[in-house]
Amino acid sequence: MAIYQMNMEEFLLHWQQGGLVVDVREPEEHLTGIVPGAYLLPLGTVQAKAHALPQTARLAIICRSGQRSNQAASHLNRLGFDAVNVQGGMLAWTGPLHFPQISDLSQSMARD
Repeated sequence: MAIYQMNMEEFLLHWQQGGLVVDVREPEEHLTGIVPGAYLLPLGTVQAKAHALPQTARLAIICRSGQRSNQAASHLNRLGFDAVNVQGGMLAWTGPLHFPQISDLSQSMARD
């Protein structure tokens, strides 16, 4: 199954309209900055925590470069989600960044 690839222009519009963003990088990578409002879900936890994601909305999946997010989007699509890969990942993102604290990361992962 081919995964829809969202380019950065489409991603920016998705984000500006309040669309859901799922960042599948590892917690230490999140400390370098995340897209504001992104839901933090490291790739290794996607299968176990997918139930915490809404199935009624499109999910833009992002990582550092687009490789891990492509894997996550593929897995989420098999589970019935409308998940798309953000091409270029955080390396291509030129928008604002949020810098979470370590406590923010623990809370984000614990809510599931």
